[in-house]
Amino acid sequence: MEQYSLIEHGFTVVEDIYSSEEIENFKYSDFDFEFPGQEGEIRAANVDFDFSKVVDIANRLRSSSFSIFMQKVIFKPAFEGSYETYHQDQLFRLGQRLPSSNYLQFFMAMEDHDTAPLNVFIGSHKLGVLPHVVGMERNGNAKYRIPKHELLKLKDSFVSLKLKKGSGVFFDYCLIHGSASNSSPVDQPRLIVQMTQQPLEDIAHGSDRRDFETRVLREMLDNKLKKLGFSKMAAPA
Repeated sequence: MEQYSLIEHGFTVVEDIYSSEEIENFKYSDFDFEFPGQEGEIRAANVDFDFSKVVDIANRLRSSSFSIFMQKVIFKPAFEGSYETYHQDQLFRLGQRLPSSNYLQFFMAMEDHDTAPLNVFIGSHKLGVLPHVVGMERNGNAKYRIPKHELLKLKDSFVSLKLKKGSGVFFDYCLIHGSASNSSPVDQPRLIVQMTQQPLEDIAHGSDRRDFETRVLREMLDNKLKKLGFSKMAAPA
């Protein structure tokens, strides 16, 4: 794979970080499922493992001292794994008033990523935080995304990182990234570790989108009921 620089390109690839045996020892909790209200294919989970090797690499890359504040696995199961909208993680940390250099994200392939790899826009970390819009995902959660007309301006810098199992990419918090849904017959799990140089205030993840989620879901249900010949859903007490 081509060599990329964290400073110049916004990310760098490091191969063979964890072995298959180490990946098999990951322990999971707090499961989230692909479809709302339906147990079945698991979408994501927190992961318990000693990722000090990741922190050591991050410290060398940024000549700093990082600590982990989030570690999870997105499973992207065969045939059903959902997509990840294109976004910049710095958007979610603007309230912390810390620069993107305070953070670093690590993404690792837990199987060969041939069909639903991480996609990035080379050098997009230099653009600052771009406009995002909020939209509803199939699991009922709202998600911020960079709209298509903004991404089209950057299409020549698009690249897919088809990582091998156990290899990963460290990337800047302002790098635009996302991934496609997994319609293939092969599971495409990926590890995500987020790190910071300074302690963060408590983050109520997704709380800024709850009103939007409620409004959109209510409108969807009202339209469905109307088509079925029923009155609108009663407002909450």
